[in-house]
Amino acid sequence: MNVAVYVGVGIIGALLSVVLKQHRPEYSMCISLIAGMFILKAALTAISPVISAVTEGIDNTSGMESYGDILTKALAICYITRLAAESCEDAGERAIAGKIEFAGKCALTLIALPLFTRLMDMIRGLLQ
Repeated sequence: MNVAVYVGVGIIGALLSVVLKQHRPEYSMCISLIAGMFILKAALTAISPVISAVTEGIDNTSGMESYGDILTKALAICYITRLAAESCEDAGERAIAGKIEFAGKCALTLIALPLFTRLMDMIRGLLQ
């Protein structure tokens, strides 16, 4: 997908949101969310070949499959959490945005726990 499409949808969404904010503020946020979701879907569709190539490369490396899964999940958590937090901030809900970011950090810590465990096992093995 072309970058001009992302920019065009973003500008049109922003203009509609600004115009509607004066008369119907509740529709303004809906327009912003819809434009954001459209851009996100288009971007994910465009980047899917890259994700497939990286996943295939990791799968072809013996013993690294779990690392690729963890990395993919961590990236997804980061992007989804950031998008949700920014949407809440745009709606004026900074407190909710902060809590979403905290939940994302907790989820990342939980996802990375097997990596930390393996790293500690490796360090213990080197020290013995």
